Amino acid sequence: MTAKQKLCNILGDRVNGWKKNNCEDKITELLSFNSFNLNYQTSINIDENTQQINVFYELPGLIDVTNLVAIFTVDLGNIVSVNNIEQLSEVTQNDFTNPVIYTISNGIIKTYWTVIFHNGI
Repeated sequence: MTAKQKLCNILGDRVNGWKKNNCEDKITELLSFNSFNLNYQTSINIDENTQQINVFYELPGLIDVTNLVAIFTVDLGNIVSVNNIEQLSEVTQNDFTNPVIYTISNGIIKTYWTVIFHNGI
């Protein structure tokens, strides 16, 4: 049983009007990015089903992908981290040479978002 399933069982048949069968989806929705951007991006695709974010740039070789800064928002109380290091929007730099896994946690449940940088569309 997943952590989401356990939480839905603890919360009972209805949580704030949610039906139990979509409780897990609602929890994932609460542990999602409300917005996500990387500095200098051209376009972005956020897939909530796969929890994958694809970021696209049109200027191959002109962006230092080793020091990109994400600009994001999440629901109040959620903590965002990469490799157990808390992330601050518009502050924390990450190396996007390879996909970066962001974790969003509310202290009980975590979701994982993969951010993939594509240089040169």
